[in-house]
Amino acid sequence: MKRFLSIAVSFILLISLLSGCGDNDENRREEATKQESTTAVSTTQVCEHDYVSSISKEATYEEEGEKTYHCRKCDDMYVEPIAKLVRKTIPTEVLDQTLSDVKYYSNPFSISLGRLVNAAMDGYKIEYQTGEEAISNGHLSASQFDSTVDINNVYFAIISGDTMMNPDIPYMTEYEKEAVKAYMIFDDNGVFQEAGVKLCENLETCAILIMTTSY
Repeated sequence: MKRFLSIAVSFILLISLLSGCGDNDENRREEATKQESTTAVSTTQVCEHDYVSSISKEATYEEEGEKTYHCRKCDDMYVEPIAKLVRKTIPTEVLDQTLSDVKYYSNPFSISLGRLVNAAMDGYKIEYQTGEEAISNGHLSASQFDSTVDINNVYFAIISGDTMMNPDIPYMTEYEKEAVKAYMIFDDNGVFQEAGVKLCENLETCAILIMTTSY
């Protein structure tokens, strides 16, 4: 009987030990899983991003551009928009003053357009066109400008009106639709750079413009 009790006790202890080992294995597995999860989170949080940027799409006057940022340390990236280019707009009063001061040269004749127009024309008007419009309308060509000139910084002016009659040549008077044409180039900051002037193609009207003017 004692032998039987001893065997029974031993059997119960063995079962208890085996059961405990199972629990320990399960606990160890859970602990390992938690450790892996913690390590993964720690790895993600440790990256102090060091971004380098590049222009992935240039901005134009019609569309936004894009700048892409890539982290040097990991695969993280993001994209920022680049605003559309803004066309430079020169106020009309600035164009008027600039045009008035532009010089017309024809050796040995030299005079500012403001002085020429005021002295030789009556009831004139000025029409301004952008560089693109002037090229589209056949007044200018892109090839006549240096490659460094931004056509968006070019303005074209047409001065029209009645040419005054010169008392010394009374037969020389007529209405000229495009008596004076001029282009003006500005830089990106709106500062005047250079100009080109052409008097009317009609020789009689040109003679009136020049000869009526005191210079």
